[in-house]
Amino acid sequence: MKTLARLTIAVLGVLALASPAAAQEKKIELRGQFGGVFLSGGDGFIVGAGVAARPFNNQQIETNGDVSFLRFEGYNGVYLSGNVVYYFKTNEPNFKPFAGGGLGILSFADETQARLQLGGGLEFNASSKHPIRPELRFVFTEHDVTTIIMVSIGLGKH
Repeated sequence: MKTLARLTIAVLGVLALASPAAAQEKKIELRGQFGGVFLSGGDGFIVGAGVAARPFNNQQIETNGDVSFLRFEGYNGVYLSGNVVYYFKTNEPNFKPFAGGGLGILSFADETQARLQLGGGLEFNASSKHPIRPELRFVFTEHDVTTIIMVSIGLGKH
């Protein structure tokens, strides 16, 4: 449990470094999210919330973090994540593909793993207050890769 606490502090620290610059420009976005978790033939679901910031008003780089309740194969747990994401330029303002990576922390069934994760997805209605964001993440957990399919919905920019 101490390891989980330390890793949570590390993820929040990365977000804290980016947040002051973003807060001055009102660019912190809150998100609600839900999705599925797949590992070694088993499956489960996640429900949680996230926060994102675009430091120094850079519209192509985002730092984000999320905390989710995890239910997997009869066990309750937690999924924590901190990422840096790059948004690819498109001619369409309401459609933005993105890719990125960071740290994924999975804790369930008396086991905690903090591992590299990579992911990508699309952001629809990107210029609105409530963008919809389907995303696919791969967490490189021990012995197998955990796949997370998630949909985030923007709850507003502050």
